Amino acid sequence: MFDPNSLTMGEVEQFEDYTGLPIDALQEYAPDPDNPDAPAKVPPAKMLTAFAWLIQRRTDPAFTFEQARGMTLAELLPLVSEVMTNPEG
Repeated sequence: MFDPNSLTMGEVEQFEDYTGLPIDALQEYAPDPDNPDAPAKVPPAKMLTAFAWLIQRRTDPAFTFEQARGMTLAELLPLVSEVMTNPEG
């Protein structure tokens, strides 16, 4: 399980540098608790790639952005879905 609150400040900076978005932009893509039937918002590709990279690096420090960019949506979405559904950890 990946807890977004476990991100180091360096990882937050890397996320923000790569995506051009502040880390709190993640909340925009969280499910609406007042409307659980609303369709899910899909985050921008750079946000998905950045989280895939950060998550994978926890278990494989040699995992690169290029490897994350090479992932398919089918591989990437399950990996980052927990972060998207619980952006505050």
